[in-house]
Amino acid sequence: MRTRLLVMVAVVAVTVASGRIAWAQTPCTTNADCLDDGVFCNGTESCDTIIGQCVSSGDPCFNGAECNNGPCDENTHCATPAATACTPDANACTADQCDGSGNCTHPANVTCDDGQFCNGTETCDAGTGQCVAGTGPTCDDGLVCTADSCDPTANNGAGGCLNAPVQGCCSADLDCDDGDACNGLETCDVATGICQAGTPVVCDDGNVCTTDTCDHATGTCSFPPIAGCCNADPDCNDNDACTTDTCDTVQNVCNHTPAVTCDDGLFCNGLETCNPQDGTCVLGSAPTCDDGMVCTADSCDPAANNNAGGCVNAPIAGCCTTDADCDDGDVCTGTETCVTGACQSGTPLVCDNGNPCDGLETCDPVAGCQAGTLLDCNDNLVCTNDSCDPAIGCVNAPIPGCCTTDADCDNGNVCDGLETCDVNNSCVGGTAPNCDDGNTCTDDTCDVALGCMHTDNTAPCDDANPCTTNDTCSGGQCQGGPAGNAGTECRPAAGDCDVAEVCDGTNAACPADATQPSGTACTDDGNPCTTDTCDGTSTTCQHAAGNAGTECRAAASDCDVAESCDGTNTACPADATQPSGTACGDDGNPCTTDTCDGT
Repeated sequence: MRTRLLVMVAVVAVTVASGRIAWAQTPCTTNADCLDDGVFCNGTESCDTIIGQCVSSGDPCFNGAECNNGPCDENTHCATPAATACTPDANACTADQCDGSGNCTHPANVTCDDGQFCNGTETCDAGTGQCVAGTGPTCDDGLVCTADSCDPTANNGAGGCLNAPVQGCCSADLDCDDGDACNGLETCDVATGICQAGTPVVCDDGNVCTTDTCDHATGTCSFPPIAGCCNADPDCNDNDACTTDTCDTVQNVCNHTPAVTCDDGLFCNGLETCNPQDGTCVLGSAPTCDDGMVCTADSCDPAANNNAGGCVNAPIAGCCTTDADCDDGDVCTGTETCVTGACQSGTPLVCDNGNPCDGLETCDPVAGCQAGTLLDCNDNLVCTNDSCDPAIGCVNAPIPGCCTTDADCDNGNVCDGLETCDVNNSCVGGTAPNCDDGNTCTDDTCDVALGCMHTDNTAPCDDANPCTTNDTCSGGQCQGGPAGNAGTECRPAAGDCDVAEVCDGTNAACPADATQPSGTACTDDGNPCTTDTCDGTSTTCQHAAGNAGTECRAAASDCDVAESCDGTNTACPADATQPSGTACGDDGNPCTTDTCDGT
């Protein structure tokens, strides 16, 4: 292997006569022999073949282009400092200056736009450098029904177009429809946005006794009669047998003159009136005569007012009107009051001071509360220390070693009953417990510590199933035996359409629930328009529609007709009447026509 030896040689720069810098001891024959030294400000390296040495080109910024001929700097190279004046561009609205990167630039130096949308965009005159006003926007949205304008306050003061709807302006016929069919169909003049009125509907039947009206929703005319208006006497029939009906043909108004007088002038039997159906007099209602006073007995006296009758309000004995009327003179019962004529008891005086030890306080009807007698707390029991506590009264604390409760006498044997302590502080034996649990499938015994015990047995029993035999106990419960008891009822009938089931003797389970065959008669529901039969599936009686032609409502009078079932509905048909004009029962009055009115 060949080894290449690199020898580092010190380089010394000297200036040759040409002004270029020669690198001493760096011989060369071509430019390729001269490596770049990495220094910008000494220019580029090349080979001076005359002297055979590497030389640099010198200051690269000397006689450089505009904005690129400044003092050489290893960082910024030849760039002239920013804001250095350079060749003008003949535009008075720009500043002519170097940008610090070697370029002559012309940034705008005049600000004209005031930020207001409504006066347009201001510009700068390149010849004079003066601001020129802008042209405001038209804001026209091309719609007839908007008012177009520019609002300087819109968009937070920046301005903007407003296209506000014009009230009442239209763009189609539908915009003009006021919903009133009686004033005709409105249309829209789309060129102007102005609604045009329609042709009103004319409703006049020429009859003074009708009100000519138009339905604003449909535009249809109607002519309802005017109450009380007439053209002849027959128009005035008020169907009131108590009046004579005539027509004033000048004023076109009806007059109904009373034709029957019923009032007998007696106050106490009320005001008699005339029955408009048949012209007969109807008794009045007697007055109540209530004067609103609780302490008077209110009645009507037929003999008052010269036998014309009148109300009598006699005072009630014992009735009160003030609280003083109710005072019983006993301070212990409190203050009595009078409420709606009746005396109400007062709130009793409370004399108890809350301390049971100083006795029970009493109340004197005149003097009021009186002190009580000191409480005697001796309970005469040898096993207690007796004292009085102002909060709870007597305290009888047990004396140690003396029995005061049944627990002091418990011997730990639950089978001989619960021992008790008598009034003489002596223990008394208890009564043995009854261990019978009422279950035939357990044997009942008593354990001294645990008490009653119930052990399972295998005794005969009854499992309440009529379809099993020889039932025996197992696990404390009665277990059914083999199937049997054929013919014994095991499920009663649940309704008209159900049947009772009986044991079949081979199965322990009661047979499946069955019902009466479809069509079997069952309980009548009282409705002649239903067939009361079983449907073969339900246990209850079904009441379907049927029995067409069967009478379901008899005629109630001469002018009524009887109704019959139609066979498809369970309800009787609606009640109908004889046609208007059908003759009916004579009321014996030659002045009436005895006919049905159809209603």
